[in-house]
Amino acid sequence: MYKFDMDVNGSLEEVYGRIFKVLKDAGYVMLSYVDVAEILARTMNKKIDPLYILNVCKPVAANEFINESYETSMFIPCKLVLHQTGDKTTVSLQLISPQIEAFTDLPTDVARKYENEIIEVLKKI
Repeated sequence: MYKFDMDVNGSLEEVYGRIFKVLKDAGYVMLSYVDVAEILARTMNKKIDPLYILNVCKPVAANEFINESYETSMFIPCKLVLHQTGDKTTVSLQLISPQIEAFTDLPTDVARKYENEIIEVLKKI
């Protein structure tokens, strides 16, 4: 499994606002968001369903990753994708522990710890 998915009632904007709040309350920082639909509309005149790509980081988690090995910093920050279809928005979290297992010989304890934490935080929305 390479991702965690959950469907949430509400528009992409509504869900984004709720995610922003619960992540902030849990100590996460929103590093960036990309409005893919807006970019494709502007640059290619292409219309797609609303779609955001978010990069989020918890400084404490980043520090743990870096202390474990600088090599694990290749797998941060956390990536979330929000995709609206109809009146629901799918929230997807990219899981990095499978990548660490597949491409390195590094332990996955820290990755799994924060994957589980962010999943529990997302369930609060």
